[in-house]
Amino acid sequence: MLGRLALLPGLDAVVPEVTPEAAALEYSRVVLQLAPPYASLFLDDEAMLNSGPAERVELEYRRAGFQIRPEWRAGPADHLGLELLFLAHLFERDEAQAARFLEDHLLPWAPVCLLALARIETARLYPALARTTLDVLVSL
Repeated sequence: MLGRLALLPGLDAVVPEVTPEAAALEYSRVVLQLAPPYASLFLDDEAMLNSGPAERVELEYRRAGFQIRPEWRAGPADHLGLELLFLAHLFERDEAQAARFLEDHLLPWAPVCLLALARIETARLYPALARTTLDVLVSL
């Protein structure tokens, strides 16, 4: 994964300095503890996992025949990584459906999550990845 990330602008200077072990530790601290990337935490009034946003996105996945693979170990269906994978899946099939999913499901919360991740000064990889992801979402 790090090798592929190093090919992206904005990450090419950061990734070569990160070992897989350091990336895993940074993920654990930054993503799991400081800014967990789940729509429910940003959209649900009670900030509970597996709430309404997770249920709504899971329904979208089922309608499109998108299967969450166990090896992804992403947790609830509204994980940012899953939603981005699903967006890519939709763009391969139907650009209008992808645009609707982006507007209805990702844009209401993902930019705020990504900005929170990007502002973490004690980490390098995940803030850079968040900035790059935000740039892509804004461009879409």
